[in-house]
Amino acid sequence: GPLRGGGPDHRDDGACPHPGHAPSSSRVGPRSAGWSDPVLLPLRVTVPPDRTTEVLDLFSGSAGTAHLAVLPDPEPGSQAARTGEDHRRVTSSDIPDHRRGLLLVGTAIVLTGLNLRTAVNSVGPVLQEIQSGLGISSGLTGLLTSLPVICFAAIGFAAPPLSARFRDAHVLAGALLVMAAGLVLRAVAGAFWLFIAGTVLAMVGGALGNVLLPSLVKRYFPTRTGLLVGAYSTAMSVGGAVASVSAAPIARAAGDAGWRWALGIWAVPALVAALPWLAVRSPEGASRTTHVALRL
Repeated sequence: GPLRGGGPDHRDDGACPHPGHAPSSSRVGPRSAGWSDPVLLPLRVTVPPDRTTEVLDLFSGSAGTAHLAVLPDPEPGSQAARTGEDHRRVTSSDIPDHRRGLLLVGTAIVLTGLNLRTAVNSVGPVLQEIQSGLGISSGLTGLLTSLPVICFAAIGFAAPPLSARFRDAHVLAGALLVMAAGLVLRAVAGAFWLFIAGTVLAMVGGALGNVLLPSLVKRYFPTRTGLLVGAYSTAMSVGGAVASVSAAPIARAAGDAGWRWALGIWAVPALVAALPWLAVRSPEGASRTTHVALRL
């Protein structure tokens, strides 16, 4: 613990035992009559990550002396050591390409936002063609329109445990790849149950992205959270609008069974959005046992 008065350097005459330091007239904190114990005024000084954390405890005791306590780095794997390591990995000034890392993460976030609604909004304009092509009743057609909401709620619950076990970048990359596979399966499905299975898989990217993107923005861009949230929200709206507007023209241009192209074409941007997440570097020393999910 910090030292208090009474040591070999303790003086009551106001003289400072250390050459070059200010005399007792510049001691920190007030001194009033009747005080028997020094008053602790802590000042924490944080140094670069590769150094120890120095804590300067200033006392306004009778001698007005200052004591320096050096605390060791947090133990590897501890909460203090793990919190924020992803942000330090891509933003530390010791890393020459930190700007490139931030640009990569920002691009991945915006591209993911662009794909959050494409699998949902591309169905409505060609719903009648889907019903005719699969030969399903109006009741089953209604199930198709309500299935995305059910999937978003159910799959969204899987995001926290997946984020706790794996890195968020890998979770989102996998989700987008699964989404692309589901979009292709839905486009080539000849039976209703295959179309349902493809739809469930296609909802994975949107459901997990809804949960994970806000925490990723806060982790990598703590000082630009509003800007990045606005960017991927705008991308999400643009992607959904483009999917809604272009689905029917694509189906008409493709001819017979054109609805399959109108649904399957959105697998391409999903694949493109997965690539930046695969390129995001893992923090040094990160593993399944040391990763901690940061959520809002």
